[in-house]
Amino acid sequence: MAKQLCELQDRRYDAVVIGLGINGAAALRELAFAGYSVLGVDMHDFGSGASARSSRLLHCGLRYLAPGRSLWESVRRPQRFATAMKMARQAVRARSEFVRAEPHRVSAIQIHFPIYEDGPYASWQVHAAFGLLGAMNVGGVPLEFSMLSHDEAVRAPMLRMLRARDQLKAVASYREYSFVWPERICVDAALDAEAAGATVLNYTRVESCAKTQNGDWRIHLEGNVEVRTPVVLNMAGIWIDDVLHTANPRAARRILGTKGAHILVRMPEECRLLGVATINSKGEPFYCLPWGNYHYFGPTETLYEGDKENVFVDAAEIDFLLAEANCLFPSQVLNASQIVQTWAGVRPLTFDSDLPMGNRNRVLHELSGEGLAGMLALTGGPLTSHRSASREVRQAVDRLTGKRADTRRQIPREHAAIEPDFLQKLCAKEPGARQRLHQILSEERVHTLSDVFFRRLGIAWFERIEPAKVRDVAKTVAEPLNWGESKTEIEIARFLDELNRIFGYGVSMQVEEPGAVESPGSAAAILRS
Repeated sequence: MAKQLCELQDRRYDAVVIGLGINGAAALRELAFAGYSVLGVDMHDFGSGASARSSRLLHCGLRYLAPGRSLWESVRRPQRFATAMKMARQAVRARSEFVRAEPHRVSAIQIHFPIYEDGPYASWQVHAAFGLLGAMNVGGVPLEFSMLSHDEAVRAPMLRMLRARDQLKAVASYREYSFVWPERICVDAALDAEAAGATVLNYTRVESCAKTQNGDWRIHLEGNVEVRTPVVLNMAGIWIDDVLHTANPRAARRILGTKGAHILVRMPEECRLLGVATINSKGEPFYCLPWGNYHYFGPTETLYEGDKENVFVDAAEIDFLLAEANCLFPSQVLNASQIVQTWAGVRPLTFDSDLPMGNRNRVLHELSGEGLAGMLALTGGPLTSHRSASREVRQAVDRLTGKRADTRRQIPREHAAIEPDFLQKLCAKEPGARQRLHQILSEERVHTLSDVFFRRLGIAWFERIEPAKVRDVAKTVAEPLNWGESKTEIEIARFLDELNRIFGYGVSMQVEEPGAVESPGSAAAILRS
C-alpha cells in the first residue's frame, strides 16, 4: 500500500472520487467507463458503511407516495409532493434497470401492504399510488400489483397472522426485490473501474483538500502523498461534511444522519418469501421482510449525531422493534431471546433546516458558491437509484470539464456470487475453495477478515460464524497477506468483536430469571444478563 501511494505523488487526474460506498463506487465506474482518468479513495473498505447496513430493499417507490402521512398533507404542501414524485420515479425506474442488469444480485419478494379502517390510506388511494407508479414504469419490470379483499387476506399465508383482522379492509400485493449482497455491488463497481483504468484505494484517508492558484484541487492523502485534479466528487456519505470542512471550515452543512435499526427473527414457514410493508406507530414506513431462512423487522428512524464509526442497535431500539413486530403479528409474541441478529446504519440524508428529520431528495450539490469551485457532493442518494446517480454525476463532470469523455472502456469482469457452502469447503481445506480465496486475496484489495467474510464472500450475513471457523480462515489468509502470528491474533480478535457489535452476538439471548421490574423479553433484561 505504501509503495502504491508513493507512486501516485503529484499525479493529475480528471476527477477524484472520495468515498466508495454504493454511489461513490458507481460514479467511479461510470467515469472510468466514460474514459476519464479517475482516482477513487475510501478510508475504509468498499461498501462498508451505510451501503451495508440498510434495509436492503430495491423498492418500487411506494414508500415515497405512501410515507405514513395523510394524502391531504401532500395537497397542502405541493413541494413535498413534487419531491415524492421525483423520488418515486427514480426508484421505480432504478428497480427495473437493476433487476435486468444484475438479476443475480436480487431476490424476489411478494410484499403486502395492509389497509385498515383506522389507517392513513383508503383502498382507492393505494390504487392511485400504484396507478402513478405504473405510469412511471411503462416497459419496466412488472409491479404485479393486485388488491386482496378482506376475505381473501384473512385466509392467505402470513396475512392471516396480521393484527386486527376485523378492521382489515383490504391488502395491496405487489412484487418487490431485495439486494442480496449490496456490499459486493460496491466491490464489483470499484474493481470494474480499476479494470477500466481507474486508480482505486481502500483504507486510505484523505487528510485535506485545497484549491491551488491554477484552479486545480490538491488532495492530500495519508502518507504525505498529494494528487491534483480539477474535479472533486465528495461521495463520503455521513462523512460528507467532514470532507467539506477540510476544504472550507465554514462550509454550510449538507448532511443529516438518521439511524435505521433492524432485528432478525425466525417466522413460521408459511411466511417464506413473503413480506409486509406497513406504517408503524410513529407514522413511519415499517417492514417485515424475508432474509434467507429468517425475516427482519425495521427500520427505525431516529436522528443520529453519535459516533459515525460505531453504529449499533441499542436496547431501546430492540424494545421498540419488538413492540412494533408484536403489534403487527400479535400471535407471534416475539421477545429478545428469539433475535438471531441485529444491525443498524445511518442514512446520509440531505440537510434541510425546515425538515428536522432530513430531506430524502437526492441532491447533487455544486459548491462554487462557497469557494469550492470544482467540488460536487451527493446527498440523499439511496441504494436503489445508484446507477442513475452515477450518470447524473458523470454529466456534471462533463459540464465542469467542458468535455464529453465517451470512450467506453468497459472491461468484462466476472462478478462473484455467494456460495452458501464455501466456508465449509474452505474449513475442510478443499483445494478449489483455497484457490478461489487466494485469487480473491491477490486481486480484490483485501486487508482484514471483515473484508473477507462480509464483502468478498458475503457469508457473514447468512450464517453465524463460529470462532473456530474464523481462526481457520485467518490461518489460510495470513501468509498471502503477510500477517505474522501476532497480527493474525489481532485480526481474529477484531473481527469477532465486530461480529458482536454489528449483530449483537455479544448479547446473551437467554434470560435466566427475569427481574421484578423488567419484562422477561425486554432488551434491557437481555443486555444485563
